[in-house]
Amino acid sequence: MHLVHRLNLEERAVQAGGKFTLFLNTPTPNGEAFSIEHLRPSVDVLGRLPKYLLDKTIEHFGAADINAACGKSEAEWFEELIECEEPYADLPWKSAFMITPDLNVFSNLGEMTPGWKLGNLKRDGISEIIQRYERDPLPGLHGMFHVPVRELAQEYGRPDSRLLYTESDVVRRWLRLWEDHAETLSDCLPYA
Repeated sequence: MHLVHRLNLEERAVQAGGKFTLFLNTPTPNGEAFSIEHLRPSVDVLGRLPKYLLDKTIEHFGAADINAACGKSEAEWFEELIECEEPYADLPWKSAFMITPDLNVFSNLGEMTPGWKLGNLKRDGISEIIQRYERDPLPGLHGMFHVPVRELAQEYGRPDSRLLYTESDVVRRWLRLWEDHAETLSDCLPYA
């Protein structure tokens, strides 16, 4: 914060015709960010943040307060989501497919991990890949669209955790753990 003020970054951004943006945001626990989960802040950190950063974060997210902007503890989400009978079923605003250099195909519904791999263009072809996308046989897709959030919370939720999450981030964490342990589904997938 000292550097922001000492360098007059906010004023300089305005003078340059822009707007200075600074906010706190925790990473979504998928992809490589899953490997830094041990660095996730707890809700206790929010009370120790400089007022300037709190105000800028609230402004950035258009939130009523810092908790609305940054989320709440996993324990609080656990208490709320342990009752949820519906699957997460989160859809992006636009469907897209990612193709690796070796022609493996993944959708933007999940991660580029084995549990979300739709297949290989060269080996499986487009028709087979689209069928997998539509029918949810992959551990990631099956977990997202068929496993109730309650089950994910029971199995992978930490009811005493004070770590800070948005709702989507805590469910994504549980889905990742579920995918990693969904051996019964992955055993029957010849293309995984």
